[in-house]
Amino acid sequence: MKPRFLIAALALALTLIVLLGGSATLAQGADPPQLAAPLTPIIGITRTLYADRDTFVGNLVPTNNYGTQAQLTVGRDACIGAEFPEWGRALIHFDLSPIPAGQVIISAKLKLYLRYYRTSTANVIGAHRVTASWTETGATWNNQPSNSATAAATTSVGSATGSWYEWTVTDLVKSWYAGTYTNHGFKMIVSGEPTCFQRTFDSRENLSGNDPQLVIVYSAPTPTRTATRTATRTATVTRTPTLTYTPTVTPRPGGFLYIYREDRATGEAFQKFFGDRGYRLDLVAMAELLKVDLRPYRTIIVGYDTGDTTTWGDTRLVNFLIESQKPIVGVGEGGYAFFGKLALDIGYPNGGHGSETRSLVLDRNQSIYKTPFPIS
Repeated sequence: MKPRFLIAALALALTLIVLLGGSATLAQGADPPQLAAPLTPIIGITRTLYADRDTFVGNLVPTNNYGTQAQLTVGRDACIGAEFPEWGRALIHFDLSPIPAGQVIISAKLKLYLRYYRTSTANVIGAHRVTASWTETGATWNNQPSNSATAAATTSVGSATGSWYEWTVTDLVKSWYAGTYTNHGFKMIVSGEPTCFQRTFDSRENLSGNDPQLVIVYSAPTPTRTATRTATRTATVTRTPTLTYTPTVTPRPGGFLYIYREDRATGEAFQKFFGDRGYRLDLVAMAELLKVDLRPYRTIIVGYDTGDTTTWGDTRLVNFLIESQKPIVGVGEGGYAFFGKLALDIGYPNGGHGSETRSLVLDRNQSIYKTPFPIS
């Protein structure tokens, strides 16, 4: 019999079996090897960490500590005519604990904001792994911690003040995260340390909010598919009645993160107001905000004195909330929440007070006031 007639006959036979309610046995080999290959992570989560301690060490007064200064000096200013020919190196540390355990680090970049320069010619600055402990208020030129001889990453730094410079430090951050090396942070050193090249970056004590940043992209680990099915399986084809499925929607309480100032440490009034409506509400002090994983929360509430510039003028906190891409609502006394396009800007008539305005936050549909964002 010709091949095309054989195929047609087999198809007809299988059709008759199905129509008569019978069964057909299909032979199938083991799954191909590619099914056991690891899957490639698709979604990366970006988390910006800010330095939890930084300083620079300088040889001009080798016993001095500069941990409270607003700048990080890197390089030597021994140029002709220099009044104070200082030689500096910067120490920067980031706490990696906000990255959940068991994740896959995809990339990591160290970012520093250039404030001043000495000589416009560009030069390479290396980010070295620090190999010993140090403290922000105790490190000096004389007791500076040791570091790796080879830089983990290098970048050519020019004279573009007011700009961010980046170092790709993925491998080093992976080793810290995995516990291969103890995380003592970075030491920034100019390549070759020439006599006339110096750069000054903003430290975490600066007032402009341009703190040193470590931008990490990570994802959950990818499961591995393994072929475990037997070589032969039997498929039984039967007539199946049509099922009608009606989904049931069960409301689920949303999660609130309520951020408060330290001098309002308990936030009882707001906790009671939202908690009475059956929603999960967690409280966190403003100083602890950068350590919080915002992903589980549906809504962020910034409470009490939300417009106080001494509290919310900190760019680190503002950027952290904006990056969460969560609807943000401000309640309380003293002004407005001003955190970007997802924020709700609530005004307070005649100065207002938290007890007078908090009722505006929820409307009858349990939505955030005058926004399309639902609470549950």
